[in-house]
Amino acid sequence: MNIPSFIFCALGLTLVTLRVDAQCSSCSSCISCVVGPPDYLCPTPPTTLEVYAPHESYCTRFYKCVNGKAVEGRCPSGTFFNPVQKLCCPDESLCYRSNPCVLPVPECANCANQFVNSEMLASAFFICNCDGTGVTNQCPMAFDPCTNSTVQLVFTDGNCDPPEEITTTTTEETTTTTTEEETTTTVEETTTTTEEETTTTTEEETTTTTEEETTVEG
Repeated sequence: MNIPSFIFCALGLTLVTLRVDAQCSSCSSCISCVVGPPDYLCPTPPTTLEVYAPHESYCTRFYKCVNGKAVEGRCPSGTFFNPVQKLCCPDESLCYRSNPCVLPVPECANCANQFVNSEMLASAFFICNCDGTGVTNQCPMAFDPCTNSTVQLVFTDGNCDPPEEITTTTTEETTTTTTEEETTTTVEETTTTTEEETTTTTEEETTTTTEEETTVEG
């Protein structure tokens, strides 16, 4: 796929790639291949990650991911959603949305695909329009309450998920702990049983044999 690189700012985040001379095209009549709430921004359930995303049209609204679905929420009167802090703040300067960057993406033509991954950034992707263009977008940051840290989601198989290495590490650590506990218990039980049986049998057989031989010689 040969898609030109670009620099653009969207939703309070900056994607930095190689600069190109061509300007992003604008298309008010483009028909998107994706309809409905942006569920693609939400990680696959079950997950403990907390994810918020700005609303595409209103700066006083936002989305919260719940069980893999983007659920719309509204800020209290007089406040605006801060896409960086994930809070509603009384700061009118937050009510700003940059124009979306639309680029030619051949894989989008006639809605052959709903999304196309960016070759430059794992968290970036294109939302396809039926005319063969794509709107640039980026996966949000997620908050992990278990580690009290943030995780940059990456676009995989049609939605934003945590990187594979994070998921794999957690699973391996849990499996190893369980296996070690079970193995230790089994070894201790086997060792105890074997020692008791061996000691009893050896002492009885040795004593009986010695007494019989001494009696015959006498």
